[in-house]
Amino acid sequence: FHPGARFEYSTPPVVAQIHPTVLGVAGGEALTVYGEHFWSSPTFSVRVGFEVVTGSTVVSSSMAVCAAPPKAPGNFTVKVSNNGVDYGTAAVLQYLPEVVFSELRPSQASARGGGMVTLFGSGFFSQTVAAHFGEDVVECAVVSEQAAECIVPEGQLGSRQVASADRSSILEIEMLVDPVVQSVNPSMGPSGGTLITLVGSNFHAELTYCELDGTSLVSTIASSTLLLCRSPTRSAGNVAIHVGNNVARVHEQTAAVAYSFIPAMRIQAMRPSTIVSGADDPIEVIGGPFTEHAGLQCKIGVRFSRANWMSSSRVLCATPFLLPGNFSFEVVSAGAEFSDRTSFLQVIPAAQVDSIWPSVIFTSGGTGVLVQGRNFLSSAKYSCHFDDISVVASIRSSRQLQCMAPNRQAGLASFQLSVDGSLQNTTTRNIMYAPCQVDSAHPTAGPQSGGTVVTMVGVFAATAKIYCRYGRSAAVRGDVLSSSAIACASPVHSPGTARFTVLAEGSACPSEVSAFEFYVNERISSVVPDFVVLGSTSAITVVGSNFRPEGDMTCKFGNLISPSAVWVSQSEVRCNLPANLPMGAHT
Repeated sequence: FHPGARFEYSTPPVVAQIHPTVLGVAGGEALTVYGEHFWSSPTFSVRVGFEVVTGSTVVSSSMAVCAAPPKAPGNFTVKVSNNGVDYGTAAVLQYLPEVVFSELRPSQASARGGGMVTLFGSGFFSQTVAAHFGEDVVECAVVSEQAAECIVPEGQLGSRQVASADRSSILEIEMLVDPVVQSVNPSMGPSGGTLITLVGSNFHAELTYCELDGTSLVSTIASSTLLLCRSPTRSAGNVAIHVGNNVARVHEQTAAVAYSFIPAMRIQAMRPSTIVSGADDPIEVIGGPFTEHAGLQCKIGVRFSRANWMSSSRVLCATPFLLPGNFSFEVVSAGAEFSDRTSFLQVIPAAQVDSIWPSVIFTSGGTGVLVQGRNFLSSAKYSCHFDDISVVASIRSSRQLQCMAPNRQAGLASFQLSVDGSLQNTTTRNIMYAPCQVDSAHPTAGPQSGGTVVTMVGVFAATAKIYCRYGRSAAVRGDVLSSSAIACASPVHSPGTARFTVLAEGSACPSEVSAFEFYVNERISSVVPDFVVLGSTSAITVVGSNFRPEGDMTCKFGNLISPSAVWVSQSEVRCNLPANLPMGAHT
């Protein structure tokens, strides 16, 4: 009889939890398994996935420890067995990709510690990731799978290693000395927007900052000795601006300078608000309150000019040479921007006058003077100056203006343009004022065939070029008979009343005569008698049509004019024979 082998039944082991639950793919870390019914026997084993881990140790019936094996990224079950064959319940162990550090930003920090830097890399799947700053271990807060934020611990000046937990990734950070501020300019300014220049040492790009009352300011590192900060919006008063090499702003600032916020000066008006490029007339600024001190300046665009303090509400600004354009206009003090930014100065091209027409106008005024030139802007206000008399110009185009000439005594006058009240030397011309006034004309009617000589009485310039225009017909040249009389022949015109205008140098003269009547030509059909004996009769009858009773009627025998003629009807006129009419046939 053989006794056989002994077989023992036992309660299967139970896995309740494990620690840690997340590991890197490299493994090697201690894995603690918690549960029940663990046996301390040679056959006890821990299995991760399908891999049995060697060297497992049972600490107690509820705890066992082993070294986690390397695995690919993923989730794996953790089970235990007392006999090496039967495995009980499982927990899940997650393997994550390897933590890699690729960049540190910024790569500089204050040696005092407390600054914040951002680690960039991969494999950041936990809430924190360990980073070794030299011998100091910092738990960095993970903000994404590729970034974590770390508070830099205090360290010695110079380069310092930043490594991952397994030392597979190593970066460097430079520990820097704190900045020193030597001067500030300006030391005062209005609420918000002033560019403050700090001069000192140990300023570092992406690291050095300005802070006021716990609020970081917009800062620009111009160099290691020059820091630019933009002042915030704040009520008037004295403050301290702090400077430090600390991105996180979590430790005390290392340098401070005094700064004063003062009430902003407002620009209410500028005279003129439009100037011509190259003009050097001062610009009057109305507003305030303006403070008298040596650093008062005007800022036009990006250029500064001298400001003369006149009163608390008035400043005169020198005008630098400016090209055409629109420029912001401010009142500043030692570089501090005191005024608001809503004021603008318009600089326009210098107006050029090529010609004015007519060049001769009448003393009575009212003539439209056409100004031909360049650079006439619709946004500018132009005036024409006839010696010391100014009239507003109307803008017809960028190359044409028109002014109504004022009345003035006869003689040569200086013509000039102004822009917003500023005279333009490039526009000076001369214009002649001449007399021209038509008081009466004779006759005021004539035949449609034209040729009627119309004599006008009035006041005229002896040297003027005179033309007469009848209705829409082309103007005909007239003759200046004297300073009080001119004459024009009527043109061929259709019957009817035509507007009558006298033109001197192209402009219409003021006139008391406004119309000329063209009538149908007279037609002679016969004379009765058509044969006379000299001395036998003193008159003949002319028979025809279209005879008019108006005016002084005469009859013409060849080259001799009858002493008188009497209108009888539209078809009959009685003509007296000239006393010296010779024998023969006469037309």
